[in-house]
Amino acid sequence: MARQTPGKEGKLDPVLMYEESLRNEQSVFFDPETFELIIDHYFLAGALPDAVRACEIALQQHPFTPDLLLNSARLHISCGQNEQAMEAIEKADTLLPNNPEVILLRADLMFSEGMFKECAELIKDALERNPGNTGLEFKLAEAFTALDEFEEAEELFKMVLTDDPAHSAAFYELLNLLELTDKTEDTIPWFAAFTDRDPFSVAAWLNLGHVYNRAEQYESAIEAFEYAAAIQDDNANAHFGLGNSLMNLEKYPEALQAFLRARDLEEPGALTLSCIGACYEQMEMYDKAIAGYKQALRTDETCDEAWYGIGMCLLAQDKHYESLHFFNKALALNRDSELTWMGLAQAEFKTGNVISALEAYETASRLDSSNPDLWLDWSLVYYDQGDFEHSINLITDAIEEIPGDAELYYRAVVYLIAAGNYKEALVYLENALILDFDMHSVLFDFFTETATQKALYRIIEQYRQK
Repeated sequence: MARQTPGKEGKLDPVLMYEESLRNEQSVFFDPETFELIIDHYFLAGALPDAVRACEIALQQHPFTPDLLLNSARLHISCGQNEQAMEAIEKADTLLPNNPEVILLRADLMFSEGMFKECAELIKDALERNPGNTGLEFKLAEAFTALDEFEEAEELFKMVLTDDPAHSAAFYELLNLLELTDKTEDTIPWFAAFTDRDPFSVAAWLNLGHVYNRAEQYESAIEAFEYAAAIQDDNANAHFGLGNSLMNLEKYPEALQAFLRARDLEEPGALTLSCIGACYEQMEMYDKAIAGYKQALRTDETCDEAWYGIGMCLLAQDKHYESLHFFNKALALNRDSELTWMGLAQAEFKTGNVISALEAYETASRLDSSNPDLWLDWSLVYYDQGDFEHSINLITDAIEEIPGDAELYYRAVVYLIAAGNYKEALVYLENALILDFDMHSVLFDFFTETATQKALYRIIEQYRQK
């Protein structure tokens, strides 16, 4: 049996050597560290079956190497092969009794099987022997979250972050938990305290920026991300967060520059490239937007946001029929996006498929009924067909769902006037003017007749003088 070690300069890469041995059905010896490199290569490439196979061969050569047994357990858990995972865990436990990593893998296995209470008990016991272990604290917090014991979970996530502010998994789990319990804004001072204790901590400023973003305090988020970038200008996460906050404020040219900087600092993922495309789209630079989205798809063809983005760009260019393909591709990847269903509905309507359009709007409404644009576009289909009753019913349903949106009231005025219900239209008009007086100009997009416009002007002027 030939013996091989990690290649030095001028030698074959160990992964290539390993693959050549498989092709030639040769038995080649690698040390455990080299096998770890080979396994990591396949794991990071998303080739789990290949990683499992490499790990099995490694254990044939090194059956009592704890790290390989731990890797085997992790891989089998990732593949849902729980029996094989447990076998590897038991072997590792005999070599490393009461080892926190082995306990964590056993807890991961319990968690994957929905045994949250048992998982919590196991970790609690382990923490008594290993106090302050952040890995154990994080897993216990996850178990408490699954058990709806949110206060305990929050406290543990905060303990992890206090010891390690750069623990991104704990940060995002805490952020999601705070959003679930409606405590995001209340917790801002806790995150801000990290920046007070260490004003030069990039992780602290990044975390604070993301919390501000979740709380929709975008100006404060921008300031936090700018601090992070000032401390470490080559930090791609700081520039990406800055771009995200600027997009939320609809400052698309500035957001684009931030995303481009993030792209240039590290190998961009599909999300960054999609955001670049989205900026160009909002700036109505549709060819550049499509190019950005296509770059995202070359990085990850399962990025449904990019398929959706191309569809919206084509729709904006009146290429309605072409856009259908891209919306359907996006929905094949993610059928739970109400925005994609809305895009598909618009495309179907523009190509004359009214029934398909109405069905798509119906699906979108089941996914998220809180978007005013959904109701405005959906009801407009019936209005354009002369079915004023259906359009009125939909828009009044929308007002019940979103009572503070002025445009819904103005649209109700349009539909009621079209149906001849003038008295009811006046009631909705008065409510609309109270909510947003300046928006009354949207009425004149629907009424082009001089007589109707003059009548509306008189009513609006009477209200202005009150």
